[in-house]
Amino acid sequence: MERDRAALAAALRESVERILEQVAEEAARATTMASSVLDASLVASYVTWMRPYVPAALAAAAADDARRSALLEQWLETPTSQKVRPVPPVARRGLFNLGFRLARTSVAAYAQENGLDAPALDRELADLESDMLATIARRSLGVA
Repeated sequence: MERDRAALAAALRESVERILEQVAEEAARATTMASSVLDASLVASYVTWMRPYVPAALAAAAADDARRSALLEQWLETPTSQKVRPVPPVARRGLFNLGFRLARTSVAAYAQENGLDAPALDRELADLESDMLATIARRSLGVA
């Protein structure tokens, strides 16, 4: 498990900028209802806003269960200095899901390129997604 989580974090680290860019593009579409021509500065502002969340997310991907929980709490507390145009609440979950779909594709490719156990990495990614969603839900419900 420890080795799989380290490999997962490495795979995500390798693809994170592309994932951020694609999620930011979809966030811009959701806020402007644009389907083709995107405001590059809006996309860039979303990428800049999301980037500070990456280190804690990558650390959580590599961590054991006990440490992951604490890291995900820190992840939710990530300070961001930039204000961005709010994404409609109905689109937020879809953007989260998109990020993980893109991550699955990247992790599978990374596993194949590096001779790693793709199903094991996918299970670890699914666990990370579940843990992130549970952390968000606890915070939303005022439990954490």
